[in-house]
Amino acid sequence: MMKRDFMIRIFQKNKKYTIARANTVSRPLSTVHRLLCVFAFTLPLSLNVATVLMWGILVVALYHGVFHRKSGGFKPTAFAMKDLSLLLPAVFFLLHVLALIYTSNTQASISELFSKSALLLFPLILWLIPLKREALQGVLWYFVLGVMLTGLVCFVRSLINYNSIGAVSWLSYTWLSSQMGFLPAYLSLYMSLAFFISINWLMEEWGSSRIWVKMACGFALLFAGYMIVMLGARLVSVTFLSLLVGGFLIWMYHREMLLRGLFAVALFALGLWKLLDSFFVTRTRMNKIVGKQLIDYDHNLFININDPRGQIWESCLAAMERIPVWGYGIGDEVECVLLEIYDLKNYYHLLTVNTDAHNQYIQTFLSLGYPGLLCLLMMIALPLYLTWKNKAYLYTLFLLLIAIPMLTECMLETAHGLMFYALFNSVLYSSLTRNSQLDTR
Repeated sequence: MMKRDFMIRIFQKNKKYTIARANTVSRPLSTVHRLLCVFAFTLPLSLNVATVLMWGILVVALYHGVFHRKSGGFKPTAFAMKDLSLLLPAVFFLLHVLALIYTSNTQASISELFSKSALLLFPLILWLIPLKREALQGVLWYFVLGVMLTGLVCFVRSLINYNSIGAVSWLSYTWLSSQMGFLPAYLSLYMSLAFFISINWLMEEWGSSRIWVKMACGFALLFAGYMIVMLGARLVSVTFLSLLVGGFLIWMYHREMLLRGLFAVALFALGLWKLLDSFFVTRTRMNKIVGKQLIDYDHNLFININDPRGQIWESCLAAMERIPVWGYGIGDEVECVLLEIYDLKNYYHLLTVNTDAHNQYIQTFLSLGYPGLLCLLMMIALPLYLTWKNKAYLYTLFLLLIAIPMLTECMLETAHGLMFYALFNSVLYSSLTRNSQLDTR
């Protein structure tokens, strides 16, 4: 009897350790999870291949979700209220489908729906095949590898062009990112997330990782930081630096070393500025970022900004004066409305470029009205609250990396921005609900 009581006490004492140990055992990834890793690697390298992969992953997920369910080997999870953040992108896509009712250019609308199908497909895939921690780590690291390879290709090609032509502009901004078909803001966005993935992993696994892994992560951090500076996408760069400094200060505050943190930030800022000013290439790029443009863009917007965006946003405010509750529609409806206003205001430069609103929130409001804007704001605000509450800080950084640059870029109107958001919002949220206390099932 005494021996039995002794064994029970030993088991209860080590119960938590036993469960934790069992949860750390590596489980083989499913076919869908492996394909998600391949997609994350391919996304920075080729949008066309990534699009084909996305539809292939859906087919495999449907096969497992339908046929395996009939045999009793697999059961998709049921949606709960806490899965609303995963559902909202799909709802946002369905609002675009409803907009077909009042959109005149059907061909352009269907093309936009196809390009935004990732908002529906990834939530569906992650509902059929919930993501586990092992699969999430694979997706994140394959993405970092793809981004680093893309950055290296851009860097090497730009060096070759610079050596053959002699123009320093080939080493920065559009000339740098266009080597792999990127706009500067989006490649800078990819680099920023790769930076935070690497530093997050280093903080969690520093003691148990090998020296060559630490060196590889250090190289990734330095190279990503260099590329972000040279790409020079202003709001993305400011967002990245703000999140980096803010995260560091919060970390130092919890360690009760805030004053040391502030001092370190001041030294970092002075050192970075001195370093950038010491080289002609970086000095040239920084002068273009903070300097005044050669052309003056006159407008009546209350924000005094010497940029075509001032004229665009003034025209958008004029378009809002007569907007229907449900918006103007998708496709090229918003662009057509803005072109009429550009013509009335004699903004001849904008008539030649046929640009969007250069603000995702305004673009969504003009195309989908109040329902679309409300859904977009909920897509950002709700997961931000949940991730901060559950200390999923990498997910928080990702959301802020998307939400803040949306003020000057239509992130969800381009393939690079939309597929980036659709993938990582789905995998990070799915992993959050399956591997944290948020999951109460």
